[in-house]
This record gives sequence, structure tokens and C-alpha cells, in this order.
Amino acid sequence: MIAFEDECYGEIVLHPPPVSYLSAMMIPFLISSVLMKYLTKGFSYTMHWIENLFFLFGFLLFEAALAPLAYIKVWVNMITNSLGVIKMVMNCLMWGIMGVPMITYLLLRDAYYLLKILSYHQGCR
Repeated sequence: MIAFEDECYGEIVLHPPPVSYLSAMMIPFLISSVLMKYLTKGFSYTMHWIENLFFLFGFLLFEAALAPLAYIKVWVNMITNSLGVIKMVMNCLMWGIMGVPMITYLLLRDAYYLLKILSYHQGCR
């Protein structure tokens, strides 16, 4: 893995063919190693976020598809595990009012934590 050893010029050869066409834009700047250091770091971050925005969008779609199932699952759990009829009615009423905002909040919080994890460019330190 010789390409990983060179901090300035390694980014040109690391990417697979479709992305390597984009990395060809860095070829005119090969003259200056100082400029290449900053250019390759910016290119690396750009590629990281382009890839991960697709991942984040898919994650949000997946969680949005699971949200109605989770909402119904909570209803079923409240009906089967309530200790009395009055308690069951109160719990179902509260879930009917607070369920959709709570599921939406949890979905957005999961997306926030995923973005936070993805922003650790140097690893989890």
C-alpha cells in the first residue's frame, strides 16, 4: 500500500475508476507538494461527504419506512401489557398524541448522531 504512505500524492491513485477521472483534475498541480497536500485533503473530504450523503439519505429512507411499523408495535405493546382498561386507554391516548412527534424526533436524532459519527475524520478520539 505504497499509495497510503505518500500524503501529498497518494490521493491520485487511491480511488476506483469512476472517481479517478475526478482525481485527474489534480494533475496540473503536481508541481507543488505543499499545494497538493491541501488539494488532496480537500478532495478526500469532498469524496467522503459525497459518498456519505447518499448513505445518509438511504438511512433516512430506511428509518422512515420502519417508523409506521414501530408506531404500530408500540400500540400493540401498550394494549397487551397494560394492567387495566383505564391505564390502557390513557396510554393509548397519550401515544396517539405524542407518538408521531416522538418517532419523528427519534428519526432526526438518529440522523444527527450518524452525521456526528461521520464527521470524525480522524477516527473516534
